[in-house]
Amino acid sequence: MIFVTVGWHNQPFLRLVTKMDEIAGRIEEEVVIQKGHTEYETKHAISFDFLPSDEEYLEYFKKARIIVCHAGAGTLLNSLSFGKTTIVMPRLRKYDEHMNDHQLELVGALKVKKGLTVVLEADALEEAIANANTNSTIPIESDLSLCKYIRKCLQDLTGS
Repeated sequence: MIFVTVGWHNQPFLRLVTKMDEIAGRIEEEVVIQKGHTEYETKHAISFDFLPSDEEYLEYFKKARIIVCHAGAGTLLNSLSFGKTTIVMPRLRKYDEHMNDHQLELVGALKVKKGLTVVLEADALEEAIANANTNSTIPIESDLSLCKYIRKCLQDLTGS
């Protein structure tokens, strides 16, 4: 199963949701999309806006073979902590998906992590999914090591 999540930000992420729904119509694997505030009815994928609990949300991370997501720090932490192959498409200001490009800056700091593929445009998603089997990641084993890893990436990003 491929789990797609756009997080809880109040702006829609139509590029990611529509492209993943389109891809779901062409592949055998089940695609489940958490579409947040994106007003779009999927044709091929299973979708929902939000889940009632964190536990239910995390179950999708556990069950998924691949996570396709926005570049929110919490989402990335979840995906990396479960050791999932992760395809990240940051929300971009130029498409009015976020107020600034901090997600782009975060993936710039994290993109060296094995198992993390960054795509900036929706047209690159299908190829990234096709190549996902060769790009598995090693789970970050504890909250402490995860925090240290993210802290280091943020320090590298800010130069502090």
